[in-house]
Amino acid sequence: MKKVFAIILMLVYLTSSSAILVSAQTQDRLIDKLEKQINESILAVFYDDFDSNGEMELFAIVGEPYDGDVWFVSKDVVKKLPSGHFNALSGSYEAGIIQQNNLKYFYYCQIAGNGGATTNLCSVKNSEISVTTLGGWIKKTDLGLTVTRTDYDLSYDKTMDMTIGRTWKDYWFYFDDTGIHEYGAINISKEQFCMFEGSQYILSNIEGNIESILYRANGIININVSINSNYFIDYHNYLIGYDDRAVWFIDNQHSDASEDYRSIIYDGKYDKSISAVSVLPTFKYPEINGEETSFGSEVSEWAKEEVEEAYDENLVPEVLVGKDLTQKVDRAEFAAIAVALYENLTGSKAAKSNNPFSDIYGNACEDDILKAYNLDITTGTSATTFDPNINITREQMATMLTRAYKKSEFKDWTIAKDADYPLNFMGVKKFADDNEISGYAKESVYFMARWDIIKGVGDNKFAPKNNATLGESYGYATREQAVIIALRSVKHL
Repeated sequence: MKKVFAIILMLVYLTSSSAILVSAQTQDRLIDKLEKQINESILAVFYDDFDSNGEMELFAIVGEPYDGDVWFVSKDVVKKLPSGHFNALSGSYEAGIIQQNNLKYFYYCQIAGNGGATTNLCSVKNSEISVTTLGGWIKKTDLGLTVTRTDYDLSYDKTMDMTIGRTWKDYWFYFDDTGIHEYGAINISKEQFCMFEGSQYILSNIEGNIESILYRANGIININVSINSNYFIDYHNYLIGYDDRAVWFIDNQHSDASEDYRSIIYDGKYDKSISAVSVLPTFKYPEINGEETSFGSEVSEWAKEEVEEAYDENLVPEVLVGKDLTQKVDRAEFAAIAVALYENLTGSKAAKSNNPFSDIYGNACEDDILKAYNLDITTGTSATTFDPNINITREQMATMLTRAYKKSEFKDWTIAKDADYPLNFMGVKKFADDNEISGYAKESVYFMARWDIIKGVGDNKFAPKNNATLGESYGYATREQAVIIALRSVKHL
């Protein structure tokens, strides 16, 4: 038995030794193929079966320590890769192998002429090479694979009418069986951001005008701001972490700044995505530790003061008293809010019409729906239906509020005569998604924007209606937002 066991051990040893020898011989053959194509020295070799097909490949650093090239060699291919000024830095190569799941990538960094850098990620399939180029230096973090930021910020020189600087920042990537993907971003509104605990602290420590708030799936939110001076418009970015409940500043590991978060995070402007492989997230409403109002409703921390003021102005309908106001507002509830706005503006009670709708019987807002219908503030979704439980979109909200205002100002106004009562919204910049705003809603959207009642959501977009690809909540409003917008209508109109 001992003799058999010894023979087995010897066979294992010989098999292992044979595999190592074959691997070494294969590496030598690949190096021989490369040396026939080059005149320079080989500085480093990265050898592996990158596509797990049983065939070994290698990547080699060739040339001078401060100005090298990168080559790929397989049994069928010898190819020089795009390398710019590959900097070996006295043998400390900015190159290596990254393995994520079952995938292996070779990466190498290039130094740009301005001192910035790009990273090339190389994947192999059936001995063929493909290269993905990313901006900055690559590293692995708890947030995933990241390409680190450069030292350049974006700035617009008014006197020369030109943009200077860069937008390369920390971008995050992940791998799956199909390759490398970027954690792309969707725009979220300031109101959505304020649903997170800690948001008020962050907003109070941000300098500049918020241009956009970009929400990514890997626990990162980027807030882009602009600072307007006499000669320049400077663009900066704040790096924010989030979880199911809260948001916080993320310390910038690449900064020598002190504990002043404003200098730590101040660093350029983010794009929503930087490549065709970006994967967009869906906004997930945070688990809110809601604050309770004096009338028993749950609200976000940021909304409490204005909601209390709205309640004092009788702008919180009875149907919402004691309810969770952080939830989306539906058509029935907003009809009640619009009627409350009309009654506040006129100081008189609204009368209801006969009921043409078959789907509102027994609804808590039935009377308010019929009052809004009688005032021409709202219409049905058909001659006999109202669809009271459908969430209201931002353009519908703007339209209903504007109609409530017109009816309070012009006694003879009706939807049929609406063209006879145009509103002034001169000087309001056209939204970037103007083509997505329904024709019936455009006057109302721009009128409300002019008076700072309903704001955009960043990137000069209004988000008039829901777009599922941009997140479940995109284009919708919550109850607390609707109540606050009604309050602002009272104060600003």
